[in-house]
Amino acid sequence: MNPKIHSVIQFVISLLWIYENGHRLYNQHYGGVMYLIMFPDWWLFMNISFGSFGMFVALWVFYEKMKIGKGYLFIFLALLISLIFPVILD
Repeated sequence: MNPKIHSVIQFVISLLWIYENGHRLYNQHYGGVMYLIMFPDWWLFMNISFGSFGMFVALWVFYEKMKIGKGYLFIFLALLISLIFPVILD
């Protein structure tokens, strides 16, 4: 399949990841929304940085400097690290 289509999919996934964590960070501090589970700021910033990294990976796939499978692997590993890292520290 065309790498440009996959890079757009990866870019959208990363953009949604950044939006969700940024929105959560804003609502926890200024939105007046009380959550049952409050995430620490460092965890939300870490997820935002992983989302930014995923956007760069999508651009590398778009310009064919990285293969499609490796791009999805990097995004999957970043998601896995962001889920496991807080469990290890607690």
